[in-house]
Amino acid sequence: CSPTWPCGWWTRACAGVADFGCANRAIMHRHGRATPVDAAAAEALLQDACDRGHAPACEDLADLLMEAFWLFRETARARALYAVACEAEIEPACAVLTRLNDRPRRRD
Repeated sequence: CSPTWPCGWWTRACAGVADFGCANRAIMHRHGRATPVDAAAAEALLQDACDRGHAPACEDLADLLMEAFWLFRETARARALYAVACEAEIEPACAVLTRLNDRPRRRD
């Protein structure tokens, strides 16, 4: 990742107190914008932002965990992350959580 805009800005923001910086950097890794696609880096950055209380990052991480390209979906972990985002009144997360809770649960 180059220290120039935008990747460098989000890296510095993430290293500081701006949890949205981690989330934005994760999106770059997730979609290969100005950096190679790296799902593991995206997951770690989103988890960091979620742990810092950035509810949209919790929803993004849950979405990432549920994407079809992951060999083993982490449904239980995603459900917990959607619950955090739903508590923060992020309506799309609430809708997904409702659908997940209506399904029979499988072991992760």
